[in-house]
Amino acid sequence: MSKYQSIFEVQGKIGGTTFQKRNGKMIVGKTGGVSKERIEKEDDFKRTRENMGEFGGGATTGKSLRDGLANVTKRFADGGLTSRLTKVFRLMVNGNGGIRGKRAIEILMQRSELIGQDLDVKSKLSAKFVADYTVTVNADRNVVSVDVPPFNIDALVSGPRGATHWQLVLAICVLSDHVHDATKNKYVPVDVGLNERRAMAQSALIPVEGQLSTAMQLMATLPGTPVLTSTCALVVCLGIEFSQAVGGLPYVLAQDNAMRVVEVF
Repeated sequence: MSKYQSIFEVQGKIGGTTFQKRNGKMIVGKTGGVSKERIEKEDDFKRTRENMGEFGGGATTGKSLRDGLANVTKRFADGGLTSRLTKVFRLMVNGNGGIRGKRAIEILMQRSELIGQDLDVKSKLSAKFVADYTVTVNADRNVVSVDVPPFNIDALVSGPRGATHWQLVLAICVLSDHVHDATKNKYVPVDVGLNERRAMAQSALIPVEGQLSTAMQLMATLPGTPVLTSTCALVVCLGIEFSQAVGGLPYVLAQDNAMRVVEVF
């Protein structure tokens, strides 16, 4: 595109020319691209329509997960989580068979794509909390426990300057497989009644220095203790949150908190 200089500031389209501002400068170029009508109807764009449909399925599934984690995303997620999750679930589509444009998103079959995803890529759990822990689930997949044995906090917890305390946060949510609904022409969850059901637990506040002298356990139970179907996954996230004691009251710090998907059952 060319630069545009004029005493008049024009933005938008005029005929076949587009005017837009980038980094404080006006840029002018030709209007291009293929019309929406051609993409929706012509055979030449069949593959494009298939890709758009499955991309939409990835976005829908990602939104289900974000809604299921709504009680923690404001505390731990960055602004790029939406696009990263869409990419993850789009990869899950590629791993399945079926008709292009309508392939199912099956979470448990592709669980490895989701495990290890940090909610904030600039603040990773592996850099803040490196103590050993185990994650277990009961037979019905509605109760998750995280067990942490005693450890040296100074060596295995890295908090921001000014932090006086930390706590672990456990968040779980149900994520249903998503399939293409021909009637609605979009992806929908298989188990609507279970999809996005969630629970959370968190530890007491612990000083950032010293020793965790006794074992810690966090337990989160889904409301109603439902038995999950084979088309539902239970996504488990573990996070660490730092706070500062001021006047005897804890204030959560805005930086260096971290959470990631540690297991999918």
